[in-house]
Amino acid sequence: RPATIARHPTYDEQISDVRGPDPVILHTETINPGDPRENKFNEAKRNEILGLIEKGTFRIVLKEEAGPRPNIVPSRYVLTIKHSGDENEVYKAQLGRGGHRDRKKSSIVHNTYNLKASSVRLVFALATILGFDIWSLDVKQAYLQSASQLKRQVYTSPESIELGQDELLQVLRPLYGLTDSVDYWCETNSRFHVDKLRMLQSTGDFSL
Repeated sequence: RPATIARHPTYDEQISDVRGPDPVILHTETINPGDPRENKFNEAKRNEILGLIEKGTFRIVLKEEAGPRPNIVPSRYVLTIKHSGDENEVYKAQLGRGGHRDRKKSSIVHNTYNLKASSVRLVFALATILGFDIWSLDVKQAYLQSASQLKRQVYTSPESIELGQDELLQVLRPLYGLTDSVDYWCETNSRFHVDKLRMLQSTGDFSL
């Protein structure tokens, strides 16, 4: 039989089928050279990295300060177009670390407080029985709000910021992509509930 080639819908078409006329949100990792959106995304990347520097997430250091074998992890952006195609179109870039290249990853001991599935069921059961409301909250840039700075030396060199050949960015604050960033945030979140809200932790699940 003659071969046939199936045509798969593009990402834009898939989103349009699902969302109809609503503004499209595109997520991508790379922009091909010559793409008309390249300059706008480059500006979004630069704004992202400069904003993180202003918040004390990084500091510029000389490579000689980092030692002979610095732990350098790559950077990765998530690029987003919000309200694509209309007058409110916005180009955004979020920077994360390539934690899979972190040489110290396997030696880190985690103390993350993860709420157990049994605890979630217990909370919902009690809320149903006692008539309580349940509220959820999304904390923006949560890891950057951790009380403690990164206690180990990690470096990066994002392509979107001009550094000298002898310079690196040292990561000072927990950031998305690093395997231990969640530990810093969970500790900060837990201490807030215990110290500020005067809550008691369950011995069976510290997050309950």
